[in-house]
Amino acid sequence: MHSLTEENYLKALYQLGNTTTQGDWVNNRLVCEALQIKASSVTAMLKQLADKQLLDYEPYKGARLNKEGRLLALKVIRKHRIWEVFLHRQLGYMPDEVHAIAEQLEHIQHPDLVDRLDAWLQFPQIDPHGDPIPNRAGEVKTIEKQPLAHQKAGFQGVVSGLSDQYSDLLRHLLKAGIALNAHIALTDVVDLPPSDTLYVFCVDGASTTTITKVMAQQIFVTPA
Repeated sequence: MHSLTEENYLKALYQLGNTTTQGDWVNNRLVCEALQIKASSVTAMLKQLADKQLLDYEPYKGARLNKEGRLLALKVIRKHRIWEVFLHRQLGYMPDEVHAIAEQLEHIQHPDLVDRLDAWLQFPQIDPHGDPIPNRAGEVKTIEKQPLAHQKAGFQGVVSGLSDQYSDLLRHLLKAGIALNAHIALTDVVDLPPSDTLYVFCVDGASTTTITKVMAQQIFVTPA
């Protein structure tokens, strides 16, 4: 059995390793930023997890999950996302509310609880934010999607994901009618020097909505 802190580190390393441009190696600074923990504590924990043979660790290079560490990280992510589905479907929590609650529920250690919950929910494939749910074997499907911020005027597609990183931004997007599977038509992209961009679009043919680049980075889309 692994501690709550160890599970949080493994999950963070998996998520950071899937997004870094340096392969699966994740440097200590990224872990510090993701978990909001000081560098000395991060170094100590990474060494501890390396001693438990859950990852490879090299000073000045960072950490990389091995097979066992990756499976444990996916187990935590699986629990988190299944709990999110339950909270949304059965208890009526909104997608901007479920993440924080699931952060607590993902650490329940009862061996078959999440499998029973998964079966009761009829084996959902994605969570309320559009993220794929790993199966019992630690296999996770890749969903092809790109941030709206990467698209050009004229793009048409569907909303296939909403970031759960910032609950306030997610709440604003939901109030604007932006939800999973909604059709989105990007009518204009307006550069605002020196560093911002506005994205003008319609959702399901409704009235025009305008958002900033920061918000457009939280919406993931798939071409229609």
